[in-house]
Amino acid sequence: MPPDPVAGLDVVYHFNRVPVVKIETGARHLHGNTDWPKVAIFAQRSKNRTHRPGVSRCRLIKVDGLDLHVQGLDAVDGTPVLGHQCPSRTTRSARP
Repeated sequence: MPPDPVAGLDVVYHFNRVPVVKIETGARHLHGNTDWPKVAIFAQRSKNRTHRPGVSRCRLIKVDGLDLHVQGLDAVDGTPVLGHQCPSRTTRSARP
């Protein structure tokens, strides 16, 4: 059964445009502001993190064969998609 075209869609993608040399593994000051305490890389929402998948909830517009057309995906065009799923009925109220 095809996904509901008015439903949200959770998409898992890969931050593939971050060069390996820019990946950060330790704590740092947010926005480089040394007045703020250092926080771990996952608390920063940084694209330069060691674990590079991202997750975005977007709106499914159309299904065309194997192509899914979406709106509101927080990724750059051409970003590799690792997987997707339609949210369960209990989480659909949080869709965009």
